[in-house]
Amino acid sequence: MLRLPLFVALAAAGCATSRPDVPAASPSAPPAVETGAPAEAPVRITLGEAVQIDGTAVRFDAIEEDSRCPENTTCVWEGRARVRLAVASESVVLTLPHGGTAQADEPAEATLAGLTVEVTALRPFPGSAEARGGAPVEVEVIARRADG
Repeated sequence: MLRLPLFVALAAAGCATSRPDVPAASPSAPPAVETGAPAEAPVRITLGEAVQIDGTAVRFDAIEEDSRCPENTTCVWEGRARVRLAVASESVVLTLPHGGTAQADEPAEATLAGLTVEVTALRPFPGSAEARGGAPVEVEVIARRADG
């Protein structure tokens, strides 16, 4: 009977809800800003870097949570990924949609500084060959002007 609590504790520990192997970007470090990304085109942003989208800086600051089920693994719950973005001087945490749709209390998009930003992907996927090979962590976003 004592084995059941130990099993539950070990199972819970195996389902991590954060990515300790991926450090958060330093808030004091100046972002590396690229130019020329058009609005409404998918844009990849590396952790700690920023891009200019339609004249507004969008920076990928941190992974708040990544409990997605690793590749080639069967999980009871598919997990979720939440990322922190900074748009101009405002910050927001957005959740990647589960099965194509986000929960109402976990938005996949937000409007900040006149730009509506939607998170569409987080790479590499946990357990993938890219993750094991040390590929840079990137978020994919689609942005559009909120007024148009």
